[in-house]
Amino acid sequence: MAMPAGWFPQADNPNILRWWDGQRWTEHTRPQGAPTWLGRSPLPSSVGKRPQGMAIAAGILITVALITAFIPFLSFLTWIIVLLGMIFAIIALTKRQGLRGLSITSLCVGPIAFIIAVIVSISTIAMMSDGPAAGSADARIGDAPVTVDPNSYPGLSERELALLIKDPEDHVGDHFTVYSVVTQFDAATGECNFRANVAHDRLEETWNYDENVMFVAGDAEETCPELDNVVEGDVVKVLATASGSMDYATQIGGNTTVPLFRVDQIQIRN
Repeated sequence: MAMPAGWFPQADNPNILRWWDGQRWTEHTRPQGAPTWLGRSPLPSSVGKRPQGMAIAAGILITVALITAFIPFLSFLTWIIVLLGMIFAIIALTKRQGLRGLSITSLCVGPIAFIIAVIVSISTIAMMSDGPAAGSADARIGDAPVTVDPNSYPGLSERELALLIKDPEDHVGDHFTVYSVVTQFDAATGECNFRANVAHDRLEETWNYDENVMFVAGDAEETCPELDNVVEGDVVKVLATASGSMDYATQIGGNTTVPLFRVDQIQIRN
């Protein structure tokens, strides 16, 4: 019959008691005649240690959620990750498992990751709904008005034109009238786009037109009958709509960003 678990004198020193766990001698000892609180049965570490799996899983999930929350298109996945992490943390606390601090931290950080994910997701949706970025002319041109009322296209003062050139994105949709000298209208610009220098009024000398812009008409690709008679060097009066800005390759290499105006009506004033 196996000897039951308990404290027994050591063979080499009867004044020292060693714990027998029912199968083997352990490293736990106490003096002979020690107070009873020293005689409590030492439980094996595997018995006394609380499970930690749920808390660890919660911590990992919340950490991953914090990372994905900042990544567009992955931020939507963060909502699910946060939910799972917080469920694991609640289970760990409810069952009084180990690493209580990690579970509590997960419950505190989880909502933060969720809020970040919501903000990033909303921003991503907003950017997608805005369409392509500046530089894609046809994305912002839209259809020109079927009938153009000249009264809806007021002239600009020199200062108003300067402000428009300075921040074209802030004036998208504005209607106005400008005078321009066509400086480039060839295969490089395409059939429905031309580069021009503009001014707030018609000037005597063409070199006084000094604000570089890009005009686009029709469908911005190949259907733009209003430009059929326009050639490089023409002085034109344009009833235009501000359409933001665009990038184009310069003739000497490199790229530059200029205001983009849609041609709603054009008159040659040579």
